[in-house]
Amino acid sequence: MENQDNNIKNDNKINNDSQLSEENNKQQNKKSKWVNKKNITIILTLLVVIIAGIFFFIRSSNAYGGKTPQEAVQGFLEAVNTDNYEKASDYVYFENNDARKKVKKGLKDKEDKQGVIYSYHYKIYKKLKILSIDERGDEARVTLEYEDGDREKVLIRGILMKKVDNRWYCYIV
Repeated sequence: MENQDNNIKNDNKINNDSQLSEENNKQQNKKSKWVNKKNITIILTLLVVIIAGIFFFIRSSNAYGGKTPQEAVQGFLEAVNTDNYEKASDYVYFENNDARKKVKKGLKDKEDKQGVIYSYHYKIYKKLKILSIDERGDEARVTLEYEDGDREKVLIRGILMKKVDNRWYCYIV
């Protein structure tokens, strides 16, 4: 009888152990599923953020012109005032991207006649400040002024602006 009791106890112990093992397995399965779902969510979120960052970086690095006439003229004038004519050409309207590249290449090469001509055109706008902007649809006229130290001589010059693909460009002919 005692042997039978021991067998029953052992069976109960084995049963209890197997039930505990099953519960542990269920909990681990739940944990591993949760951990897997959590990891997948984190990885997907990071992936989306990285892709969005790359997209915005590429888009902003290739952006020419300005969002507004003010931004385009200001960028052009700042570049001209720092003698960065390549950067200034980013704010100038060109028929196509090949023309822009050709001018930029010419501006890098000090001996290139076209580059010298463009840098001369850009230098005309040195030390000018925005006086007013008159925007009409896809075109705008920006009035610029230059004052010498005595405030006796005031030079007023205008820049035509052109809007193409929602970007504003200085239309320097």
